[in-house]
Amino acid sequence: MALFNQGQYAETVALAQTMTARFPQNGFIWKVLSVALQRQAKDPLIATQKAAELLPHDVDAHHNLAMLFKNQGRLEEAVLSYRRVLTLKPDFVEAHCNLGNTLLGMGRIAEAVTSYRLALKIQPDSAATHYNLGNALRELERFDEAIESYLHALQIQPDLPEAHLNLGNVLRELGQFQKALASYRRVLEIKPDFNGVHCNIGNILLDLGQVDNAMASYRQAFDHAMANYDQALEVQPDITEAYSFLLFIQNYQPGQSASITFEAVQRFGELVTRQVQSYTSWRKKSGSTPIEHLRVGLVSGDFGNHPVGYFIEGILAACASNSFN
Repeated sequence: MALFNQGQYAETVALAQTMTARFPQNGFIWKVLSVALQRQAKDPLIATQKAAELLPHDVDAHHNLAMLFKNQGRLEEAVLSYRRVLTLKPDFVEAHCNLGNTLLGMGRIAEAVTSYRLALKIQPDSAATHYNLGNALRELERFDEAIESYLHALQIQPDLPEAHLNLGNVLRELGQFQKALASYRRVLEIKPDFNGVHCNIGNILLDLGQVDNAMASYRQAFDHAMANYDQALEVQPDITEAYSFLLFIQNYQPGQSASITFEAVQRFGELVTRQVQSYTSWRKKSGSTPIEHLRVGLVSGDFGNHPVGYFIEGILAACASNSFN
């Protein structure tokens, strides 16, 4: 343990592997090996499973296995392991919360609500658990209860931006636009660079008929996305849809010059282009000859007297190639 406590994880792994070879039935050594492998970002599954097998009453060993299953996407096994942990230690708050998160990710929402409520009976002052309970209740469309949970979270941790954001989302779904707008603006007061909030504000302002202000919010969302592209797409993957909507609204705004509209379209094209993934291989039947020409078909109900029909001409011209027809 001295090597582990000193952060010498490679040395800990080497020593633990030697010890497990000599004492293969010693669960504690497997447990140390498991944790040391995790610290080195190496796969600890075999060691973690062995530790749980040899230490059937060790809460930490089974909790480590449950978390590992969850991280690897083996959710059914994670649920079973978390339930095993809670059989051993029914008042283990973290295990209740982690079980709830796993069940929520599996779409087993009602069961997740039960887990969160059990956690709150033991630790009622957890803002994170109230927040997660609110998310689950929102999924069940129990909006009043979701609002109550978000407000409980914010009483405990007033500067929790995610709770303000999701409270705003529920309020918007209930048609309480002004309250939703206040929640979204509170998010920006706490964290001005919070991704996606400007889009939400734009949606609310559009609901309220404030088209000019909505467009300004959409532009702010897009500018932030372009400045923080990778992070923005990870958190708000539908940013392109929001900006597309902005372009649509802009066409109906008086006083919009063609040059400004064209510049906006070019910027949108830049955003979309960054998301394009080029194909490098094509599926074909086994034993067939190599593909020399790729036949591409474009089908749309808008190829008649419609902007799409006119705009597609430039795309077809740009795609002229001997490699497909």
